[in-house]
Amino acid sequence: MNKNCVLVQAHKSIPYIFNLAKLNPNVNFYIHFDKKSDINIISGGGTPENIIILSDRVNVQWGGISQVEATICLLLEALKNPENMFFHLVSGECLFIKDFDEIQMANNQPELFMDVRFSTEFTYRVRFDCIFSDSKYLKSLIGKCFVKFNKIVDKIFPLNKNEKLYSAYGSSWFSINRQGLEMLCPYIHKEMPFFKYKVCPDEHFFQYIVYKYNLMEFVKENKRYLVWCGNHPKYLELEEILNVRSKSNDIWVVRKVTCDVALNYLTN
Repeated sequence: MNKNCVLVQAHKSIPYIFNLAKLNPNVNFYIHFDKKSDINIISGGGTPENIIILSDRVNVQWGGISQVEATICLLLEALKNPENMFFHLVSGECLFIKDFDEIQMANNQPELFMDVRFSTEFTYRVRFDCIFSDSKYLKSLIGKCFVKFNKIVDKIFPLNKNEKLYSAYGSSWFSINRQGLEMLCPYIHKEMPFFKYKVCPDEHFFQYIVYKYNLMEFVKENKRYLVWCGNHPKYLELEEILNVRSKSNDIWVVRKVTCDVALNYLTN
């Protein structure tokens, strides 16, 4: 049986995901809770059989390689089940607006529904290491000064090669079929050491791999909807979500969404 599976990175209670799992018993849900989180907060009548909570948990630091490590833990765990054919990476603030039985992916060739863009604004992240990237000190004064220095050097001494490779970036939330994930696996392990001390590697890691190894032909539209407000996506209201669902057949997931809005959506 070809199954969808949902891979969730979370740091707090996610009742929407638990309810979604109960409504979709043929979909497997894999959840990684930040190691700093108390998973005893997860309650609500027990865990459905189709939810797997990862026991190998990563201490996730914003802006560090640990975010990528948590993603890889989810992908590799889900890949162990041969029935899982379609993989959807989401955060605890994502909401599915497409029924799983309506989600279409190929099962005979790789498909990556991934956001891949290019901007020289972010080349410094991939070009230079930052020893504070996976620690609490990234947001400290010394960490911010370190990052600022890298930005300045990148502007003064621009790249004359590999510019497009280092400028590849995009959302860390994507969907992929089994053939696509199996295609990426060797490169994932190969490139992890390079990204160990990069800043915000979750926004570059998979895009870097796709471009470096000439896999762009397999990249499809991301199937996500979000609205930027400054440097961060804004929280969507229920009315806007329903409007997106009614007008677009190409969107599978919207973000960001509060817990209350997500639960209200399930009742509509």
